[in-house]
Amino acid sequence: MKIVVCDASSLIKLRKSSALSCLEALYDQILIPEAVRDECRDPEVIEAFKHPVYAIRNVEKVLFNSLGTGDREVISLAVESNSNIIISCYAVPSPEALVPTLQRG
Repeated sequence: MKIVVCDASSLIKLRKSSALSCLEALYDQILIPEAVRDECRDPEVIEAFKHPVYAIRNVEKVLFNSLGTGDREVISLAVESNSNIIISCYAVPSPEALVPTLQRG
């Protein structure tokens, strides 16, 4: 199963490019942290969340307090869900690259 975690900026930019349907076709599940859902004010993105491929998720343990709320929930959810793909407008290390950092505490 191909699972991806997305941030709000990426979803909004994809919608503005009429590419949300491409994202929906590429992945089996698109995980959206609650903070990202709350950041999305774009009515078309909010409507897209009704598509069954999207899953709004609560993040159990938030990592990296130095980041913004949505960004840290994206990374935290990717680690929690074992997703190996993050779609972000920012340079974000892969969840696999974060594991040694997380294990050190």
